[in-house]
Amino acid sequence: MKNTILIVDDESYIREFIAQVISEDYKVLFARSGAEGLEMAIQHQPSVILLDILMPGQSGVDTCRDLRENAATKHIPIIMVTALGESESLIGAFSSGADDYILKPFAPKELLARIASKIKRAKENQVFRERLVNFGNLKIDFDGLKAAVDENPLELWNN
Repeated sequence: MKNTILIVDDESYIREFIAQVISEDYKVLFARSGAEGLEMAIQHQPSVILLDILMPGQSGVDTCRDLRENAATKHIPIIMVTALGESESLIGAFSSGADDYILKPFAPKELLARIASKIKRAKENQVFRERLVNFGNLKIDFDGLKAAVDENPLELWNN
């Protein structure tokens, strides 16, 4: 099953170009605004979000901040895709919670490499986000602070 990438950009030609670049390797979803992007991210849980900074209404920086503040989306890697290369824009993107930044125009192979890198890192970190983790016959419930081997509870601390 292909990983899903959400492209959030108000320009249709940019969305279509990016989709052409990545659609062979990934399932692609589109959003035309920050608000729509947030809704789609909550609903579809994409593997990576490609987010434009300059959009009418809610900016990409504000959208990124909203994605990071939402429990359902805070773990999703975000790559800002923009024509803004000034230091101030970079600082704003990273301050809002962006994981990476790529300038337009970009080399398609670079975008693919950045996406693959973010997916790999997210999968490596996923075990720490899981509330119930199984390792063979060992079960760990982080929310309940319990563990069991073969359904036999383990004592985690002495009183």
